Amino acid sequence: MNGAVRTTCLALLVAGLTTSCIPWPRKAARTIALDVAVTDVDGGAILDAQVTLIRFSFPHARVNESSARSTADGGVASWAEERAWETIWPLLPHGIPFYEFAWCAEAPSREAKFGLVPHDDAGFTVTLSPGDGGCPAAQEVVDGARAGPGHG
Repeated sequence: MNGAVRTTCLALLVAGLTTSCIPWPRKAARTIALDVAVTDVDGGAILDAQVTLIRFSFPHARVNESSARSTADGGVASWAEERAWETIWPLLPHGIPFYEFAWCAEAPSREAKFGLVPHDDAGFTVTLSPGDGGCPAAQEVVDGARAGPGHG
């Protein structure tokens, strides 16, 4: 390699490294495999409930997307894992997003509840008490769930 080509390649490498313009593809979870059972205070299945699964990026807790499912037989809302390609920027501060999931469950004449999806669990049960009020906006769910257990 002659000197001019070597110098040009080195300059491009240094420019790329110092500006962090090195994209990297990866497959990331858009949804996770999850079953959420929704019950009333007596333990009976609520068949007309809606559960929303919200994906947000960490560390900034910015909502990326959400998907809602209605409860079916047995009062269970289910998701299958979905993964998709995305571009990350590993040399930028916070250039590699990590994703977490929050949920909100609501039903007519019931008080809505929300929280974070447990990391080690593929399903859980939510008990909705009589009351009124639906799920708040997705960003409010994430902010409230990160602050601690709560309800809408």
